[in-house]
Parts: sequence; structure tokens; C-alpha cells
Amino acid sequence: MARYYFHAENGRRVVDEQGSDYENDAAARHAALRLLCEMLPMMEQHLWRGRPARVLVTNAAQEEVFVLTVEATASDI
Repeated sequence: MARYYFHAENGRRVVDEQGSDYENDAAARHAALRLLCEMLPMMEQHLWRGRPARVLVTNAAQEEVFVLTVEATASDI
């Protein structure tokens, strides 16, 4: 098991100080995708104003493992 930290960004950064244990990177990627999907409704207002929603995943040494980013554009906003 390895410890992963899931930091959220959408205009401001929310730091995961506890982290979570997963068997491998694939399991952590799946957890990051679920987290981003859960967060999107709360980030919607900022998302449509040009602020991407991101989940930055780091390892126990705080090295970046991967990043999920969602961007949105709308011509009427």
C-alpha cells in the first residue's frame, strides 16, 4: 500500500493533509476521478468563469504523481 494525497484546486487550493492508502497508481487514479466528479457541482460557478477544476495527486514525498483537470468554456458568460 502507498499513501496518496488528493489536493483540489479551483481558484484556491485545498490541501489534503491526511492522504489515503491505495494498492497502486491505478487505484489512486480511480479515486481521483471519483473525487473530481463529486467536487464538480460545487465548483460549477468558478468552472464556467474560466477557472479549471483540478485534482493534483502526490505521493508520500509530496512528488506529483498525476493531475486531473476539467475546463469549461461558454460563449454567453
